[in-house]
Amino acid sequence: MPLVINELPFNTKRGMDHSRTCGKYSLIKQASSTTITGEIHKLADSLASCPPNDIYIVVLKGGFYLASRLMEIGFLEGINRKIGFVKVESYKGMSPIEPKLLYGPDLPDSYLDEKVVWLVDDIYDSGATLSLLKEVVLSAGAKEVKTVVLVERITSKKPQQHSTMAALLYHGDGWLVGCGMGMEEQFRLLPELCSLAIREDKEIDNVSD
Repeated sequence: MPLVINELPFNTKRGMDHSRTCGKYSLIKQASSTTITGEIHKLADSLASCPPNDIYIVVLKGGFYLASRLMEIGFLEGINRKIGFVKVESYKGMSPIEPKLLYGPDLPDSYLDEKVVWLVDDIYDSGATLSLLKEVVLSAGAKEVKTVVLVERITSKKPQQHSTMAALLYHGDGWLVGCGMGMEEQFRLLPELCSLAIREDKEIDNVSD
């Protein structure tokens, strides 16, 4: 089972105790690097039961973090595993846009024909990006498309869709950065998972317990 994380809000004393500032942004650590590493190892153990001829397509840029960690563990280095890459534009800053395929998948259609394909990404949020890629991969001949992500967001604000596998279940609506996730190319290399907000004086002055 994925680890469940309940969002630590900015406007609480505990949240402020776990926060730090970076320019115009405030960051609150939601999961440590140690916790994330442990959950990725569990995810790799679950994936190990999948057939070795399944195909893995990494969604750039966010999905590269999870893919690289799985490679470090040794999971994606099996001799029979085929890995491809794809790039989609789905945000402008912090605003979602209609997903647009920019690149890939960089595998011949014959590789995908009648295969089970796993899409590797950073976060399963609205599901719009991975839904687009699912259509692309199925049209290329794949038999089935599954998703494996670092984080699946659980929220009551939108209809809920689910990934096939996730390392972390995140209850909250905050913008997440770190572990491959960023905001305008910032914060992707943070080793922990953080929520981000634009700093305002009232957020600093009016802190409640």
